[in-house]
Amino acid sequence: MASKQARLDLDWAADIELLASALESGLLVADAIALLSSRASASWRAHFTQINDQLERDSTLQIALTEFKILASDARFDFLIELLLAHSQLGGKGLVDALNRVAQDHRNRASVRDDISSRIAAIVSVARLGAVSPWVMLGLLCTRSENLSYFASGMGPGVLACGAAVCGLAMVMIGKLSRLPSFSRGIGA
Repeated sequence: MASKQARLDLDWAADIELLASALESGLLVADAIALLSSRASASWRAHFTQINDQLERDSTLQIALTEFKILASDARFDFLIELLLAHSQLGGKGLVDALNRVAQDHRNRASVRDDISSRIAAIVSVARLGAVSPWVMLGLLCTRSENLSYFASGMGPGVLACGAAVCGLAMVMIGKLSRLPSFSRGIGA
């Protein structure tokens, strides 16, 4: 099952391919974005609707896209908008190919993210088992009455409290270390 970030990457790739297809069929950028505002994936439709609304309010593509880039604050849109602005200013025929490469890059990223997530999940499961296993062993040791006398001594509760603190700290560290980094913005406003 795809993680949330991988799902967003796959939806983004599908939407970018739809944009590339619309542009390849001869639509203008503004018309292609209008198409995306109604046919994009549920994950990104609201953003494309905002771009379309911005395009309808502003007279130029450059102003509308730049204002939306500031509003969205998302690395995916930063790159897409810079690509669309460069194409509108410089022209050329490589926009569709560039969009298809972006879509493929996001499909690859989703695949890698899922692979990494599944590996991290396996490692986290083993780490949690390692943090809990001393307590399972303690429970088994406590089933015999002669073992209880060791924990009833003056140092017994202190040892148990230290063990609980170390295991609690380990669980917190496991949670923090298992998070994947978020998508960073390279082309900010």
